[in-house]
Order: sequence, then structure tokens, then C-alpha cells
Amino acid sequence: MTEKENKSPENTDEKQTEETQENPVQEEQDTTQQETNEDDENKPFTNARVDRLMRKALSKKLMIRGKVRDAMNDFLGEIGSKTTKEMGQTEYAYIEMDDFMKATEKYKKAEYLDEEKQRIVASLEKLKLDINALIRDLERL
Repeated sequence: MTEKENKSPENTDEKQTEETQENPVQEEQDTTQQETNEDDENKPFTNARVDRLMRKALSKKLMIRGKVRDAMNDFLGEIGSKTTKEMGQTEYAYIEMDDFMKATEKYKKAEYLDEEKQRIVASLEKLKLDINALIRDLERL
């Protein structure tokens, strides 16, 4: 064969077909890698970053399913989007730290509000017991 025949598109396609037939596992891995990269592009954060964040807060022996990591990624993206929209309502030309603090305040106070709720429920339970004791005392009279 001459060099021109060797470089023709037909010969190149034949070589690629032969390489694909010889290495189907590599093609499957390439497809899987490409799908993973496309999934990462559609997510607000990379899966590796979300995985590292989750592993910091979890015990080392727990494994994280892909669906959970994807759901966490979507959730974090949603919170980031909502926070950014709220910060965008500023009156000024720049978003300042005050705007950030105001937008994230409800997320930071969520834990405090849950503790406060538990404290109030415990107080109401005590009042309920006191009221029942008073009712029993009144019924004796």
C-alpha cells in the first residue's frame, strides 16, 4: 500500500472498528466515564466534593450510595440557588457579607429552632402533668 492509501478515511475506520472489537471493555469504561462526566456537569457540585463533605460528618465505616450523593448534591444546589436569589434582592450594587448573613440565617437557626421546639414540648408535658394532678385533687373534694 502507498502512503495515500494508508491515510484514506476508509482504512482509518477499519482500524478503529478492529480496535473496538479487540477492546470492548475499554469502550464500556469510556462510555461509563463519559456518562459520569455528563452527570457531574449537570450537578451543582462534583460528586467527589459532595462525597468528601459527607464523609467528614459521617463515620468512616459507612458507605454512601450514589442516589444519596446525587440527592445531597441537588439539595445543596437548591439551597445555594435560594440563598443567592435572596442575596440578589439587595438594594446596593454589591452583595455584601450582611446580605449573605441575612440569607443564610434561617438555615443556621434551624438547629436552634428544633432545640427550642423540644424545650417547649417538654415544658408543655410538665404543665399537662401538673394540670392532671390538679384535676385529680379537685375531684377528691
